[in-house]
Amino acid sequence: MVFSFILCYALALKYTPKSLVSKQDILNFCLILMASLLVGTKLTDMIIHGDFSPQAWVNLLKFWQLGSFSFFPAVLLAIILIYSYCRLKSIPFLRTMDYLLPFAILGIAIQRTFGCFLAGCCYGKPTRLPWGIIFPATSRAGRHFPGIPLHPTQLYYGIVAGLIVIFLVWHKKTSRKDGEITAIGLMMLATSYFFITFFRGDITADQVIFHLSRSQYFALALFLASLSIFILLPCQGREITQKKEEP
Repeated sequence: MVFSFILCYALALKYTPKSLVSKQDILNFCLILMASLLVGTKLTDMIIHGDFSPQAWVNLLKFWQLGSFSFFPAVLLAIILIYSYCRLKSIPFLRTMDYLLPFAILGIAIQRTFGCFLAGCCYGKPTRLPWGIIFPATSRAGRHFPGIPLHPTQLYYGIVAGLIVIFLVWHKKTSRKDGEITAIGLMMLATSYFFITFFRGDITADQVIFHLSRSQYFALALFLASLSIFILLPCQGREITQKKEEP
């Protein structure tokens, strides 16, 4: 996470227009995202279970521990905080998100590929496919499925996230609406998580409701919200907006 944070911060500094946000704003956005990822899932745990005991607040500050929910609550928290920050500083929210989201998804791709995969968490179900991975016995996947080839769902997430980034960078050249890149990127991310989760082997029975896991319901909610944003986007083109700003 630290490596992806540094890399994506450097890329955001280089490619985000200085006329849109300052270097300090970009740093603050990255810090908001990092804090949301470290705290968001545990905060959701507290709200869902109604546990606001002193120990729960102490656990909230243990950044090396994650909550039991998926990362979608963290994404929602980050979006809310970034929106609030943009409102306070009179920064165009959707246009800013269009520049920042591809870097955030790139960070997810790096973290899933080099973090989750090497740690053996977020592992898949047993498989006979030739690319099945036998994880070390000391990892979470190895303890649950010792010596059994598993779907490398971490790599599925990472590869798909990387492809989404490539598509968004390409599509940005023809985008005509502020918020279009954000809405499409979130829809694609939610769709990939929804389907890849079917191959997860670490989903427990208490996390499944009507044959879908909690993370899949979060993914559906994010997809529908992003689709609504995409449909309701204003019709003015990005080129027109930029021309007005040039003088």
